[in-house]
Amino acid sequence: MGLATLFDELAAGATVVTVNDRLARRLRDRWAHRCRGAGYDVWETPPIMSFGGWLMSLYAARRDATLGGAPTVEAMLLAPSQVEAVWTKLIRQSRHGHGGDLLQPTATAEAAMDAWRLCQAWRVPLARLAAGSDDSTAFVEWARAYEDLCKRERWLDAAMLADWLRGELGRLSLPQRLIFAGFDEWTPQQTALLDAIGAGGVVVIRDGLPAASFADLRAVAAADADAELREAALWAADYLKAGGAGRIGIVVPDLRARREAAIRAVTAAIDPGSLAPAAGGQALPVNVSVGTALADTPLVCDALLALGCGGSAFDLEDIGRLLRSPFIGGAGTERLDRAQLDIQLRRHGEARITGTTLRYFAERTGCSLWVRYWAAFNQVFADAPRAAGARVWAETIDYALSALGWPGERALDSTEYQTLEAFRELLTDFARLELVLDASMRGGEALSRLRRLAAQRQFQPRRAEAPVQVLGMLEAAALDFDRLWVTGLDDRNWPARAEPNPFIPAGVQREYGLPHSSAERELAFAEAITRRLFGAAPEVVVSWPARDGDVELRPSPLVPGHLGGAAGHEAAPQVRTDESWRDQIYHASRLETFVDDRAPPLAAGASIRGGAGLLKDQAACPFRAFASRRLRAEMPALPSPGLDAAVRGQLVHSMLDAFWQSVGDQATLARMGEAARATAINSAIEAALERASLQHSVTLSPRLRDLEKARLNALLAQWLEKELLRAPFQVVAREFKATLSLASLVLQLRIDRIDRLNDGGEAVVDYKTGAIGGDVWGGERPDEPQLPAYALSRDGNVTAVLFGSLHRDDKFGWRGIASDLTGIQPLYRGADDVDPRTLQREWRVVLQDLAAAFRDGDARVDPKDIRNTCKYCGLQALCRIAEQAHG
Repeated sequence: MGLATLFDELAAGATVVTVNDRLARRLRDRWAHRCRGAGYDVWETPPIMSFGGWLMSLYAARRDATLGGAPTVEAMLLAPSQVEAVWTKLIRQSRHGHGGDLLQPTATAEAAMDAWRLCQAWRVPLARLAAGSDDSTAFVEWARAYEDLCKRERWLDAAMLADWLRGELGRLSLPQRLIFAGFDEWTPQQTALLDAIGAGGVVVIRDGLPAASFADLRAVAAADADAELREAALWAADYLKAGGAGRIGIVVPDLRARREAAIRAVTAAIDPGSLAPAAGGQALPVNVSVGTALADTPLVCDALLALGCGGSAFDLEDIGRLLRSPFIGGAGTERLDRAQLDIQLRRHGEARITGTTLRYFAERTGCSLWVRYWAAFNQVFADAPRAAGARVWAETIDYALSALGWPGERALDSTEYQTLEAFRELLTDFARLELVLDASMRGGEALSRLRRLAAQRQFQPRRAEAPVQVLGMLEAAALDFDRLWVTGLDDRNWPARAEPNPFIPAGVQREYGLPHSSAERELAFAEAITRRLFGAAPEVVVSWPARDGDVELRPSPLVPGHLGGAAGHEAAPQVRTDESWRDQIYHASRLETFVDDRAPPLAAGASIRGGAGLLKDQAACPFRAFASRRLRAEMPALPSPGLDAAVRGQLVHSMLDAFWQSVGDQATLARMGEAARATAINSAIEAALERASLQHSVTLSPRLRDLEKARLNALLAQWLEKELLRAPFQVVAREFKATLSLASLVLQLRIDRIDRLNDGGEAVVDYKTGAIGGDVWGGERPDEPQLPAYALSRDGNVTAVLFGSLHRDDKFGWRGIASDLTGIQPLYRGADDVDPRTLQREWRVVLQDLAAAFRDGDARVDPKDIRNTCKYCGLQALCRIAEQAHG
């Protein structure tokens, strides 16, 4: 039957039923085009629907019919979410569900539901499965329990609907003619329904589309799957740029897994500008037949994330995302303040954040709206019952999100608005679970169910027709195009592998001819699909990747032999292998180059933060010093689980500070007995841990505290032996604040420790828990200028400059230069011959030059050692060192 004949039948009152929703939409669009061509401004919506939609319409009409004002249908059709809930509950309660201890009851329920659907559609009696494997035996038990429950409660599901409607045919209003379009095979259940309808006098036409004719086929062997997508996209782009029109299709067999890659490839080839962040909600030049999970859309993802942030503490990463979300109340008004709050929480250093900590920092950063919305949001759950039914939880979730100001204060674009409507429909479906579940659901279970429903629900926003359609095999097989490219036709993936259902014995599946039951079944199905695709357009290109990693691939055996040979594919279309759109833009640009490596000099008296760290940054890279000290640029911290190296280093500093505050000098340490020393060590560690717990109360759990205490105890005991090896000293200052004037800059310093020595001089000490290199004080750009700066701040009275190296390696102990090197390892070769006072004069010149360069605005991107200097810098996006390095 041709399309014109099909539409004539439609105009005469026939109903058209299609194999899928996409074909129904395509035929409705064609009908609209025909009506507009006939001069109509308005017309009735034609009765064109998918097979599933047609069954639902029949059920709805039967349900809504009344006799004397009373409903005549008592059977209730369950939604898919309700069906899954029932199956999961039955499986958990069964003896095969191990008393609710089954590891994956939801996944088991999904496989069981699929087996139930197959048995209904292909007329497989449950008795044929009973003598199978343990899995089959378990399924039969679940299926019979489900069947009994549905009969008792008068429930239907989609798998039973065709059979139920067959029993209700005498009460249904059917058209005189039914035309079925796009079907390659019929299940016994469908056949029985259509036969019964035909026996009732309705004309049933089962092949309502013209037979596919073999098109002009051409072939391409691509380098790999990514190259295959790029070539198909460029082929479509060239056709459009040459003024071509009509329907262009690109078929991707594994489209669900490759959806985003396909969108990027087509968009980059046709309209790369729409990929830019500034494009906003600009329509893409491609429609994709597969949607995304509703849970993965930004609007719903942030809502689910907020709902999961309950309890006394939550992940910093989750709170940071909510602070940056545009869908929380006050997001636009407090955008900058919330960014600062995110940074402050990261600096706080804990991977888990308490509600008290969040409120404290929110108030400090001026996020009053956040405090208000967050408090109202949490109050809804505080007032909620501990256990309730699905309807109550749906209302609670709705109230909580409203209290949070979701979906935000700005106007939603079209896609976001459709997402919002889809989520509201999801909440309605969730509330309907009340029918099949007990009213004893706790909040955590309710949220888990909602998340699972959102992950299962496919969301595809309604968009205007795009020039290119990207479809899966099944969606494309029933459609027609002006040009079509079919990808992925390699010998490994097409025909697809057999994937029999685990709950139905393989022999039974083959006997009844179930889908995916055998290689022969997959071959027959693939042949039918391929035949339709090869006749779906006047021009069809087929392709396959030549390689998948190290595996060499060949064309599918379903590709006609004269195309799959080794003759070079002389019929292949001319496809340009262009540069990426980004490279095209770059090479088309006219570049102007100028040197911009100096900032305005500092004004006299300008306040600059940084202390000795400023000198270290200037020595490492002038741009780093400029960006971090003057622009206040920084990479936001990302705390890791547990205590990171910086926090553990602070613990060591605090422990040593507390110990020497108590002990005072080396002589006292030497006189202490074992018990007294152990007591002093324990007191110092407890003081350090108590101080750390003020900031890291969540991370520093009792168990981790015990582990850290053991680590610090061993470390300090070993370190004190190194302290005793030095020449006599007295600790005269700890965490000492000092100032140093260099090139009109006044640097604020904090010296870890100052010792008074027997020679009357002083030793400045810097504790190091990280590794120390060799000559870290040499040259015009020293790696570690802090200790030289500390020494200069003491007015020439320093006779020892020492690192206290507490890094667990072979250099554990004292390292540096000193007039008396007793117990001290020289920092570098020849350091034992260096007079500390002489070296300080050299340091003053070096540090003076560094300070002057910073003061005068030296901001060159000039890392001292690009591998090490840039490794942890975090400012690469500003200095663009990678672009410099690669030309």
